Amino acid sequence: MTAQSHSPDFYEKLVLNSSEMITVLDADNIFSFVNMAVVGVLGYQPEELLGRSVLEFIHPDDVAFATDALAGITTGQSSLIPPFRYRAKSGNWIWTLITGSCFLEDPAVQGRIVVWRDVTEKEEAKQQLEASEAHYKSLIYNHPDAVFSLTLAGKIKTINNGFTKITGFTSEIINAPFTDLAHPTFSLKLRKR
Repeated sequence: MTAQSHSPDFYEKLVLNSSEMITVLDADNIFSFVNMAVVGVLGYQPEELLGRSVLEFIHPDDVAFATDALAGITTGQSSLIPPFRYRAKSGNWIWTLITGSCFLEDPAVQGRIVVWRDVTEKEEAKQQLEASEAHYKSLIYNHPDAVFSLTLAGKIKTINNGFTKITGFTSEIINAPFTDLAHPTFSLKLRKR
């Protein structure tokens, strides 16, 4: 099957009516084109962004990263940039995932084509999971009682600070068989199980 030739009107309608936000940034990171999807993604009308710097809407903590990432879009090949926060018209911070391709030298584009996706829900779920895991680890590792985990083979996988305080063993016990900790009277019974 060969690619079909389409009219310029076809491509214009395709870009203007895409559900993903498609923009063109010039060499100074100024919006020179924004499609209508910006209304659904960020709440702005295209004309509210045209002529403005993409950087003025990026969360202050993410500006350095995003600036470097945008500068890294140097070829016509698509570059994926990890999520960063962008201010929506409502004032809320939206996590965005962008892909970009550089066409600064192409007279038809004269900029970087950047496609934006709202990944706020996914990013917030990821952060909640990380916070939950950190909380769990804090509870376990800082618990005053000895807490440890074992592999399926019965070897010590992790220990907490309480374990070290009570037994005197530190990380050198990791990967040792649990039976090494048992009193010799019980060690043989544990090995048989």
